[in-house]
Amino acid sequence: MARRAQGESVSVPEVPRRHLFQPGQSGNPGGRPKSERALLAKMYGADGAKVFKRLEDLRNDPQTPRRLKAQIDFFVVERLFGRPPQMVGVEGGPSLVSLLAEVTARAAASGVEP
Repeated sequence: MARRAQGESVSVPEVPRRHLFQPGQSGNPGGRPKSERALLAKMYGADGAKVFKRLEDLRNDPQTPRRLKAQIDFFVVERLFGRPPQMVGVEGGPSLVSLLAEVTARAAASGVEP
């Protein structure tokens, strides 16, 4: 790998403005291609009933390993009820309220509006 001499700059090509994301516009405005949606609907049914029927058949088959049955149960429950909310616990340190009060007091003391 070649090393650059000290002080040597690397030129970066400029990206034309028309290729940059525009404010308020999605990076993927079209979403998933329509042809893919149509293919999946044709294969599995518009509501996915064929997928759930297949999962039910696998779940009820006595030869299906217990681990796979548990994964099927987890998948179905997640689709029916959604994923559980992620709880984040923060321990130690000052509370958010006390931090905000301190920032507001410091700003007021220095004459800066918070």
